[in-house]
Amino acid sequence: MKGNLLRLSLTERHELKLFDGLVKGNNRPTRAKFLQTAFGKDWQFIYRDKEYTYIGSGSDGIYVYGAIGKRIVKQHFSPPEEGLRPIAVDYWEKSVFILNIDENQQVAFIEQNNEVGTGVALVSALVSHINRYAGSNEYKIDSFVLPKKNGFWEAVAEYPDPITELSFSYVVPNMFFGGSDATRKSLNKYKERNNAKNVDIKIRNPDGIMLNDDDVRSSVAYVEGGAGVAKAKSGKHIVYSSDDNAESLALPDEVKDMLDAGKTPKDDIDGKIKR
Repeated sequence: MKGNLLRLSLTERHELKLFDGLVKGNNRPTRAKFLQTAFGKDWQFIYRDKEYTYIGSGSDGIYVYGAIGKRIVKQHFSPPEEGLRPIAVDYWEKSVFILNIDENQQVAFIEQNNEVGTGVALVSALVSHINRYAGSNEYKIDSFVLPKKNGFWEAVAEYPDPITELSFSYVVPNMFFGGSDATRKSLNKYKERNNAKNVDIKIRNPDGIMLNDDDVRSSVAYVEGGAGVAKAKSGKHIVYSSDDNAESLALPDEVKDMLDAGKTPKDDIDGKIKR
């Protein structure tokens, strides 16, 4: 079973919400408890005008298990003796979802099933839907592709022309997953002064940007930790986009079989869904 890895980054909410939230009680839940509750529920959501269903199938306290399902309708034909008449047949396909809720990880695996759709995009749509129901004492979830390590540097090194534009979009989480202290401290200043939740930076130089720079290295490391998006362009050509460079992972086929049987595959995945 093949899929991609994402990081779910949580920031504390302070604004008023119309809903009571997902976790009962007035105190802010731990991140692990919040994720366990949010992804332990069933949800219906829309992506590209199509309906999807998420089914939470349980947790072992370390991982939360679920699946994103899509209804498929295909046209078949009756046997010749019945006139080869068109028959609409509908069925469901699913992509397995597994979330490591350890507060130092918050890494998700989504199975790549072309019948269902692009896994990382579907998780993003699901997260956006869940965010509508989180309470004021809970969290906002941001989902980011966990990019392949060193993918940025390999892409820009192989490209023959100068990089003329760099853009970084960061989330300012309470947990820190990557980058140097310089990036973390800079983002914390934005948070303290302006209560910033997201910070966007764009650098342009038609003659080429100097990439051998501490700030660039730190920013790339922050994104590789799963807390932002990075993009490099040469002119109008996109040389690198972290969104298109998700870390892939192959899990044993037995994992899917165990989940289908209602069993916990913890021993088969332990140590794999992490960064």
